[in-house]
Amino acid sequence: MMYIKESLPINTVHSHSSTTTDISQLTDVSGVIRNYLQTTFRPFKENYLQRLQQNSANSIFNNLYSSYLASVSPSYFSTSPMDIYYNESLLKEQLASPKANLNHPIIDQLWFTISATKLELRRLSDLVKQRQYSAFCELHAHSPKNTRGRLEIEVYEHCLHFKFSAQKDHRIVVYHGLRGESGRQNPIKVAFNPARFTLVEIKAFFTWIRKGEVFDDFVTTMSKSNVTRLDIATDFIGISTPMFLAVNNLSKHTDYEPKKRTRDFQLVQTQVLGEPAQSHYDVYSRNHKLLSVATAGMLLLNDTGESIPITRVERCWRPQKSNTPCNLVDIVDAPNVLKSLSIYSPRLLEEIRSTGEKIFIATHGFSHWLYSGREKISENVLKRELLFINKTEFGDMQTKALKVLRKVILGS
Repeated sequence: MMYIKESLPINTVHSHSSTTTDISQLTDVSGVIRNYLQTTFRPFKENYLQRLQQNSANSIFNNLYSSYLASVSPSYFSTSPMDIYYNESLLKEQLASPKANLNHPIIDQLWFTISATKLELRRLSDLVKQRQYSAFCELHAHSPKNTRGRLEIEVYEHCLHFKFSAQKDHRIVVYHGLRGESGRQNPIKVAFNPARFTLVEIKAFFTWIRKGEVFDDFVTTMSKSNVTRLDIATDFIGISTPMFLAVNNLSKHTDYEPKKRTRDFQLVQTQVLGEPAQSHYDVYSRNHKLLSVATAGMLLLNDTGESIPITRVERCWRPQKSNTPCNLVDIVDAPNVLKSLSIYSPRLLEEIRSTGEKIFIATHGFSHWLYSGREKISENVLKRELLFINKTEFGDMQTKALKVLRKVILGS
């Protein structure tokens, strides 16, 4: 039996961006999860999440799992029968009944490019100069040379950050104006994280553009925008990331973080499944990200004052790189958040006898281990430990969220 634990001290939390809730002091644990979701994805409304649970079976978080969550470590790798049992049970229930357990897909990034004439580009510049956006946000103009990503540096002349709060990621970024003969690229690009805004804020921004009459036909132009990136995620409560065993069925390319080790047994915090430049999955510790990066969110604390593990599975979809072009009006048809994943029970770890191989999984991730050829595991074992994913429920919730976002952007 093996047990490796890493503590994530709460005193490293960026106080301006993260909040904490002591789950051990609350009897309505599912209510805590609703609160967590509203903090994580601001477009959510409490009554919607309540209806979602009321129309489904009872949440597992109000049953025997609450006592386990009250003492579990934030990041660990264990082959003890009890830890494997609880990890398997929690994961199976959340994969099978995502509505009841509020494993709701979260829209984490949306990038799209817009076709525009020279006249429409001038209208956009004139609209910005009028400063009517000041009623709901601030404007910070940047040179594309100071932004990440070589494409923006090479292609766009101007970069506008419409900032909605003190949080660095509460902004809608608009690139516009092409450099030289960049004819293959649309002259306007919009990039933002819908999770960081309320529906009112998103609506205010795009209504400002629509009423400013930048485009001859706002709805048609925006509908035909090319989606270049759409990230959709879902969180699994109580699941430690090193024990999340998954593979991307479309790619054997894998990576992991951290690579720079501060000690011998530093647990994996991010598993990359697929080529980062293409459509791929990031499987990472939500706790670790909140504690190491100044980003908004909530930590759930247990009896010992440590954060309960939360593993986020994020599908980074790049339609054009995947040869599946998508217009903004068609984002509701985006692939299911878990479409290409196979997820296995942590009971699979009992089939691996070598301590060295288990340590490799704990520090590099299961997929990286599986495709490294270090030790063979039979197809029969993989099939036996493959977990059922209720893709219908995940898909229904994802489609609803995307329909709402599309309606708010297009205004129709």
